[in-house]
Amino acid sequence: MRKHVLLLLSAILLLATVTFIIWYWFVKPEEEPKQKPLSAEKLLESVIETQDMTTNLKSGGFIQVKFQLQADSVPAKEELSQRMFQIRHIMLQTLASKNAEDLRGEEGINHLEKNIQDKLNQLMSEGQVIKVYTTKKLLQ
Repeated sequence: MRKHVLLLLSAILLLATVTFIIWYWFVKPEEEPKQKPLSAEKLLESVIETQDMTTNLKSGGFIQVKFQLQADSVPAKEELSQRMFQIRHIMLQTLASKNAEDLRGEEGINHLEKNIQDKLNQLMSEGQVIKVYTTKKLLQ
């Protein structure tokens, strides 16, 4: 009886090992290769700068900001240039709906940048905005 149990456990262990090896070599999802950071020159080819914008906040103060928008391609950058009036509109609306506390600190700025990025990507038909950088912020 003991030999049968030992034989059964050995067979199960062998089956589990073979199954893992097959999964590891044939089924396991491949890791996505990490992208190299863009060179400064390539980055400038896909970035567009907004003008200074000043607007009132929901809480009564005001904010003055400036952004850099990084597109995923040169055609997307050209579309951003052509849609600048719509971009400014989206940014002003987004800012005007915020309280001063919403925009304080790193977390507040990151949330604002992500919010603007999402709204701009809904607008885009040629590519996407892959990053919004806040390059100036004056909050009062």
